Amino acid sequence: PTCLWEPLTYPRYLHGSSTRYNRYFGAMATTIPEALEQGKLYSDGETYNFLKLPTSAASQTLELLLAQHQSPSSSSPPPFQAFMVDKDEITVMISSSTYDRCFKNAAPMTMDHQVGSISYRLITFDVVLAPTLVGFMAAVTRVLADANISVLPFAAYSRDHIFVSETDFEKAMSVLESLKDSTAVL
Repeated sequence: PTCLWEPLTYPRYLHGSSTRYNRYFGAMATTIPEALEQGKLYSDGETYNFLKLPTSAASQTLELLLAQHQSPSSSSPPPFQAFMVDKDEITVMISSSTYDRCFKNAAPMTMDHQVGSISYRLITFDVVLAPTLVGFMAAVTRVLADANISVLPFAAYSRDHIFVSETDFEKAMSVLESLKDSTAVL
């Protein structure tokens, strides 16, 4: 099989050295208080759909998502996309507009899939998190659970993202802003 991904775009000499990594990407948050202090909460204003597809659709789904990500229809950054394959299924998180265009309304892409009934909103913790940082997502999910807000977490290489229901979005942002202002839970 061939690899669909281009090589990493940052120089190989950055591997294995946090000092070299920091010069390239910026300082990493290594503690929860640092992450909360340095981080900004970001949301792109999109709504998202959570999909389940059969594993047999992996290549077709990945090709579709890559094409959508590489040729956005506007000058703004493309919306968040997540693609996960395990032994039983494919899970995809995509913007509602991408879902409508590529799965719901597109005749060639009417592959078998299930879509969740909840519309979600993205919240990104816009800070580079050290891979050794312990407990950050636990602190975040604890305060959201205390506010009775369900969370779908996603971790990227250097940033964490969560999805909350569209109806809980404003409340979640308020709770997270309060967490940023308080170290009492840490």
